[in-house]
Amino acid sequence: MNLKSALLLLFVCILSFISCGDDNDIWSDGSRDVKSIKINAVKANIGDIIPVDTYFQTKIELGYPEDLELVIRISPELRYMNGSSKLYIEGDGHRRSPDYIMNCQDGTTYLWYSLDNDDDLKYYSGSKDFNMRFDIITDAYSRMAKIEASAGKHVNYSCDDEFMYQEEDGVIIE
Repeated sequence: MNLKSALLLLFVCILSFISCGDDNDIWSDGSRDVKSIKINAVKANIGDIIPVDTYFQTKIELGYPEDLELVIRISPELRYMNGSSKLYIEGDGHRRSPDYIMNCQDGTTYLWYSLDNDDDLKYYSGSKDFNMRFDIITDAYSRMAKIEASAGKHVNYSCDDEFMYQEEDGVIIE
């Protein structure tokens, strides 16, 4: 084997090792998780409309993120404003409604976004930071109304079980 063939073989082996890793939720240059969630107010009055920013990161290969779900839990004192969701990628905003909205008997709402085959993402590649922005309406007095978020390959959520969130934020409603 000559030096050129050996170097080519070494390059292919290194490339295979980098791109094929195991099937967990962490990549070498990006992860499927929520970095932060921010309710853009500390205090609010009943009836106020407040924007919420959910920052998350994932790696995109071949135009689409692989197995990416984003789930947001909204406490009963807050209400999701239908049609307000926008997905921001590198500053560009795209309207993006939740794929599913679950309303629980206690007033809790879950927003579920599946970003596996989102057409707005097909022009991007590499490890990217995203922001899912949406508006909430304050519905009832609360010492601390919360929003929680989690992202991953498969995010479990249910009206009957505790939500295992990665990040949370709250607002006082007076």
